[in-house]
Amino acid sequence: MAVSVTKSEEVAVYSFPSDPHSAWPPLCQILPALCYSPVCCSVSQGLKRLLANTQSALGTIQIMVGLLNIGLGKIVISNNSWFLRSLRAPYWLGAVFIAVGIVCILAEKFPSLCLVGISASMNLLSAALSITGIVLYADLGPGRMLLGGLDALLIILAVLQLCVSISSAVLSIKALCKYQQEQNEITEEVKYYKPLLDITSTTSPVV
Repeated sequence: MAVSVTKSEEVAVYSFPSDPHSAWPPLCQILPALCYSPVCCSVSQGLKRLLANTQSALGTIQIMVGLLNIGLGKIVISNNSWFLRSLRAPYWLGAVFIAVGIVCILAEKFPSLCLVGISASMNLLSAALSITGIVLYADLGPGRMLLGGLDALLIILAVLQLCVSISSAVLSIKALCKYQQEQNEITEEVKYYKPLLDITSTTSPVV
C-alpha cells in the first residue's frame, strides 16, 4: 500500500489509499501502510547519526536486566507466595525487557522512521511495566534473609530498567523530531533555490 507525502511550510500530510473491502477501519490500516512504505522503512543515515550509538548500550543493559529478572525470579517464585507464583511476573517482565532491548539494538543498526518509532513506543511500555514490577516486588512481604536480598535486587533492577527505558524513549523521540526538522529545512532550501535555477536556465544563452 503506497504512501505519499505532501509537505507544506508547517505540516506534512501522509496520504494512503484505503481498502473499502477491508474489515478494519481506516485508522487501523494506517500502521501497516506506514510499515510497508519506503518513506518510513528505508534506513536513514541521518537518523543513525542522531542516535549516536546510544541505543546499543541501552539495549544491552535492558537485555541483561531481563536475563537477571528471569534467573533471580525463578528462585524467588519457588520460595514465595502463591500470588507471585500465579502471576509469574519475573518471567514475562524479563521477556519484555529482553525484547525491548533487542528492538533498541535493531533501531540503531537499521534506523528507519518506523523502527525508531516502534522502539520509542516499546520503551514507554517497558517503563510502565517496570513500575508494575516495582510494585509487585515491593509487595512480596518479609521472607528469609536470602529471599529478602533477592527481592531488593529485583526492585533495583526494575528501577534501573525504568531509567534506561525512559532514557531510550526520550533519545529516540528527540532523534525523530530533529530528523524531521532537518528534512523540513532541506525542503525549504529546495523551494528557495528552485526559482533561481529556473531563472538561470531560462536566461542562459542557447549555443
